[in-house]
Amino acid sequence: MKSVDNNLQVIQSSGYQIVDYFVISPETWWDEYYAPLDKRIGNLRYKYNENEIAMEIFDYLQLEINLFRSPQFAGGRRISR
Repeated sequence: MKSVDNNLQVIQSSGYQIVDYFVISPETWWDEYYAPLDKRIGNLRYKYNENEIAMEIFDYLQLEINLFRSPQFAGGRRISR
């Protein structure tokens, strides 16, 4: 993950005009997106347990949730070593 300034530069150098932007805190990402998604995946795994494609999608989503929670990723702020 790059800095906000770097991302804005990439967007502009790609020919897009930035009208406005905002930054969402890691806490908000967790509370409003990842925590509800984590709960929903559990329910959907039960409902679609015979659907191999659905299980692969749920596995991928769970990996993203686990990455967000990991100390190395620090809730959306990747820590370089």
